[in-house]
Amino acid sequence: MYVRTQIAFCHAKEYKAFGYLDKENLSCDEHIFDELMEEIRKESKRSDELFIYHFKKQYNTTDLPIWALVSTAELK
Repeated sequence: MYVRTQIAFCHAKEYKAFGYLDKENLSCDEHIFDELMEEIRKESKRSDELFIYHFKKQYNTTDLPIWALVSTAELK
């Protein structure tokens, strides 16, 4: 968890909270980027974390800031 949060912190510092949504901010091709975005959408829907529910309701969005994503992601 520590490594994930540090990566999220560094990415957000450079590209802001939603910088991961812009392919130009990641080093991958279009296909990998599309797969990543699909996985992120699935994880966002799957999560039953209370802070995720409140964030989505408060800001009326399904996109989450990167630090919320790393807090809800399941390790596979």
